[in-house]
Amino acid sequence: MRSFLLCIALLAAFCCFSQQKAPALKSHAGDPVIFVDSVRTSMENMKKVNAEDIARINVYKDSSAVRLLGQEGRYGAVYIETNTFIQTRYWSLFSLISLDYARAVPTPACDTAVAYQLNNTWLTRRPYTDLSALHRDSIHSIKIIDSTTLVAQFRIQDKKHGVMITTRH
Repeated sequence: MRSFLLCIALLAAFCCFSQQKAPALKSHAGDPVIFVDSVRTSMENMKKVNAEDIARINVYKDSSAVRLLGQEGRYGAVYIETNTFIQTRYWSLFSLISLDYARAVPTPACDTAVAYQLNNTWLTRRPYTDLSALHRDSIHSIKIIDSTTLVAQFRIQDKKHGVMITTRH
């Protein structure tokens, strides 16, 4: 009987704990609402994000921010997406669309060994910003090419695969 009552008490304690609200974020009057990788955060935490890790920033103000967030957005909204977040997002998207891509790039970390071409233009340096705008309906095709073809046809030497993406216009 004691163990039964102990189990009930523990269950009740866990249920009560799980119903607690998240701590409020410190914000100052007039500050925009800030999201980093789709998670609402404070201005202080946003400042900790390394500028080199940022792939995309969207700033909404006035009625655009209010439309997105209601009255919380009256001072604006800032959406920051990091390279890793975007890389994981487009890796998931491409893996769903193309089984060949999923085989060539089995994890987001394997992405560094890939050269990306978007509508006949090779994306040099970091492709995150260009690829972040893609969504399922915008992609017409994804073609994978091997390193031999990359070297022979495009003179790209340091990658294992090429990913040629064509979008719908």
